[in-house]
Amino acid sequence: QGLAESLAKALIGAAHKGNSVALFNDIHVLFVAIATKLLESPGSHHMQAISDLHLILNHVELYERNRCAPNASCVSTVRDAQVVLFDGELDFLMSKVSSHSGFRLKTTASYLASATYLTSTLTTSSEQSDHESRSSSFGSLQGVCSSSKEPGRGEVNERFKTIMMRAVEFITTADHSATTNELQLTRRLFSMLLHGLSTSPSDKKNYWGGSWSSRPTLRKNTARMMVWLLGPHQSNNTRVYAVRSLMEEPRGREILSSLLEIHPQVEQKFTVFFWDLLQKKDEMPSADSRICAELREALSIWNLVKGIERATPGLWGEELALLRRELMKDREIWLENNLAAINRIGNKFEILAKQMAESAMTITRAVVEEQNRERKTLMERLKHARAMEAQAMARWRDLARRLTHERAPWYFPECYPRSWELDPTEGPARVRIRMQRCHLKIDKRFFTTEHQDKLDAANVGSPLSYLFNNVRQDANATALIERLHTSERIRKMSQARVVTPHAELPGEALIGESCLYFVPDNPDMPLHGDIALGGLDLAMAGGTAWRLEDIRELHRRRYQLQERAIEIFLVTGRTYLLAFNSSKERDEFASELSTCNLPRRVPGDDLGEALALWRSGTLTNWEYITCLNKLAGRSYNDLMQYPVFPFVLSDYVSERIDLNNPKIYRNFKRPMAVQDKKNEQHYINNYNYLKQALQEGLNLIALNQEPFHYGSHYSNSGTVLHFLVRLPPFTSMFLCYQDDNFDIPDRTFHALATTWRLTSCDSTTDVKELIPEFFYLPEFLLNTEGFNFGVRQNGHRVSDVELPPWCGDDARLFILAHRAALESDIVREVLPYWIDLVFGFRQTGRPAVEAINVFHPATYYGFNVDQIEDPLERQAWETMVKTYGQTPAQLFRAAHPLPIPSGLNPIPSNSIPPVIEGVDGIKWGNYVGAPGNEPVLFWKRKHRAPMASLVPLSTGDVFGLPVCTTLLLGYTKEKGTNMLNGTSVLGAALASWGGSDGITRLKCKKEQPPRPLIKSTGLDPITILGSSADCGQLWIGHMSGRITVHSYSIESAGKVEFSSGPSSILLAHRAAVKVIALSREFSIAVTGDAEGVIVIWDLN
Repeated sequence: QGLAESLAKALIGAAHKGNSVALFNDIHVLFVAIATKLLESPGSHHMQAISDLHLILNHVELYERNRCAPNASCVSTVRDAQVVLFDGELDFLMSKVSSHSGFRLKTTASYLASATYLTSTLTTSSEQSDHESRSSSFGSLQGVCSSSKEPGRGEVNERFKTIMMRAVEFITTADHSATTNELQLTRRLFSMLLHGLSTSPSDKKNYWGGSWSSRPTLRKNTARMMVWLLGPHQSNNTRVYAVRSLMEEPRGREILSSLLEIHPQVEQKFTVFFWDLLQKKDEMPSADSRICAELREALSIWNLVKGIERATPGLWGEELALLRRELMKDREIWLENNLAAINRIGNKFEILAKQMAESAMTITRAVVEEQNRERKTLMERLKHARAMEAQAMARWRDLARRLTHERAPWYFPECYPRSWELDPTEGPARVRIRMQRCHLKIDKRFFTTEHQDKLDAANVGSPLSYLFNNVRQDANATALIERLHTSERIRKMSQARVVTPHAELPGEALIGESCLYFVPDNPDMPLHGDIALGGLDLAMAGGTAWRLEDIRELHRRRYQLQERAIEIFLVTGRTYLLAFNSSKERDEFASELSTCNLPRRVPGDDLGEALALWRSGTLTNWEYITCLNKLAGRSYNDLMQYPVFPFVLSDYVSERIDLNNPKIYRNFKRPMAVQDKKNEQHYINNYNYLKQALQEGLNLIALNQEPFHYGSHYSNSGTVLHFLVRLPPFTSMFLCYQDDNFDIPDRTFHALATTWRLTSCDSTTDVKELIPEFFYLPEFLLNTEGFNFGVRQNGHRVSDVELPPWCGDDARLFILAHRAALESDIVREVLPYWIDLVFGFRQTGRPAVEAINVFHPATYYGFNVDQIEDPLERQAWETMVKTYGQTPAQLFRAAHPLPIPSGLNPIPSNSIPPVIEGVDGIKWGNYVGAPGNEPVLFWKRKHRAPMASLVPLSTGDVFGLPVCTTLLLGYTKEKGTNMLNGTSVLGAALASWGGSDGITRLKCKKEQPPRPLIKSTGLDPITILGSSADCGQLWIGHMSGRITVHSYSIESAGKVEFSSGPSSILLAHRAAVKVIALSREFSIAVTGDAEGVIVIWDLN
């Protein structure tokens, strides 16, 4: 079978290449040689091999029909090969039937290309079989090439009959017009069949008698051939040939009578097909017409077929069509019956192949397992060595960082950073007020002369930097991913990109058992440092790991108007935006991450709960707007989705303002662009013009699928960078945004009054709202870094932002007054109208049109760029999506509810004493002399020991601590709450110091005695302990000024467990540490010493 399959493949390959007649002939000779050797060998298995050979060619024919076409040349080639094979088999069997004295191959067959070549092939094969026994591909066939025995006459006759039947099936199941070779085989078969019927079964001298001892089978095959030859699908010549053969047969009447009696359908088909042939007598030569007429007369005389003369053309035409369909149905039945046999051929060696594959797999598995053991041992050694190296480098970096800062022993001012940038760590209500030292990698030409020298420090090597010059770092992210897989079970891995305000970092995000990993594709990208600061640097391939226990919140986000990102909030105050390739990948990754053990995760803010708290006055306006931005998907990590806050004031020119005067506020019911009613008609006309152009199908709006009022947006990257241009790292982002240049001085953010005037009235393209920094961060208004923004046309140099006169050019006072204005009762009453415009029902649809609040369609969610077929148009829309800005997610479908009146009598404004000059009506809260009701005493109790400090908790409780005692406490978040009163105490302990033995003790339960925790030396005793609720750190101050930090955790059962690792040592003070205060909310610690030096530390 293997040889036959190879020959069949070679035949098809040659047919596809064309011009391979010589090769065809050689392959035909090989097919006939194989069949001949099988036929001359006795045994049923040899005949089965012949059957398999034909089935293989049938399978190839069917495959090529489906692959190419029914009339393709490759199909004809395969059928010609089968014709040659049948011819060769019949020649051989006829020779064997006629004489058993020897083997003589007829040279008159159409298949014989070279008798000499055939004879030589057979001889060579015979000689090889004398000294070498080979296993045939055909089942259990042994020694195909020679056999000492020959099949008997009965077996030869049976084989002859089988081959004849297969040949008849081959011819009569064809679904196309026969080729020349097929017609030759057809005529040969029909002639042999008629000769067989004419031979008497008792005539032993004639070989036909033995071969056709089964007369019904002979008659059935002859009738089948006769009907097929007369069929309407044949040419007239072929049909006339059948008629002539019947007429020329001496025993024609007897033969035809026996054929028509087989089955009524045979008579029906013969009658209809012969009638159809008679209808075409005008198309035939006279000789053909005459022979057909003779048969018609003979049939009438023989009284075999009736009704031909009286046939109705219409009725017989329908009968003819029906019989044609039956012929096609017969072919389908034949194919279905042979399909199982064809599949058997294909699966004949499946068991053997399966056994061999299993044996090979067993051996391969054993070898691979041994290799894996060796490889695993080597990997473990390498991994341990790299881990030790990475751990050592991390310790060295930590040591260098602690010993080289500006208060440390090895402080070198010439290389220490002299600039400040915004730390992305978030505090309460998502404020970002922390600043951190940095080197500004900005060209000197962007600084004024007196500030250019600060850049020199970046070019000086830092202390101990030589330790890290030759540190190995795997630049291949694949190696790191593989290492993570071998060292920890990775639950999920997906392609993602970390989105930051100034760039995107593509890579792989992996969820492990204890950490969430991110491995960048390019670890050399400068933005990687920003990511590593919030996680654990893996020290290889630039990978970063975030502990799952540090994840506080997890939110699904949009990215470029598509739902395919998540934002992760850590307890450290850092947030990370991860964008995925599709929404499906994002959902799968987020779902898998949600199933991990996230002990400190809290549910996201609830819109209904936040609304109720704001209406009742529990949430401030700032907290509520921050919550809405968070729920609407606004993120500090994406400048196109930066949190948006309203313009609050409209008076930036007066010397004094009163926050209780409604006239100083903007109109919250209207967008910024139409604060002045004179601008309304311009935007309305713009909308109507685009609407009309869209209806008329003008080319100028080919890229505008919907009309709009504004071609720009109130919040995008340009707006954010415009406001934050003075605050690193946004300065470098602005330079990149402006092609490495500052903006024109007159267009630079230089004065609040100018910004208000342009946005609210003078400019038709400037429609911006404000950013959160306007309400808590005065640093962004000051040019403390000394950037050279140029000189305006009026001759004034652009430096600090020109502030309103009423704040006395004090940025901190402006932020204070601006925040107070946001929290005023007047703003509280009208804030819902602004929310309707930005987050509510006036964001889209008819209400947005009526409110003159429709922006470019590329800024709304639901716009799918992938649906645009034209590449240029799609690229244009993609650019719009990335630069125009993005409208927040719609949170309200109806008008926002108004606040609930408090029911308390407001304090008269004239009763509030003026605290600062320029701003009246500021609410300062509770202070000495503040107006309002006297505080009410509602609890009082005496204790045996004096209380040295009070520690308020988020649960509403208060701890009173005696002298030399600090509180270690952990919270647990209740499920389903996240706004207020959603925490409970997980566990608590008291740490005390100051004893004569110098031992710090820890008391966890009232009924248990305190246990020793730390023993201090007499040379450097402990002076102060400090901790904070839910911080996990115990800070210890010493007489020398040294500070040690110990990490601890509180288990679910309330047990306090201290880390077994070494404590951190901080050096900054030169006198005894007297004060330690920790703030988990801002992630900072503040320490003070006896000399009055105060140092701020980063808890992260």
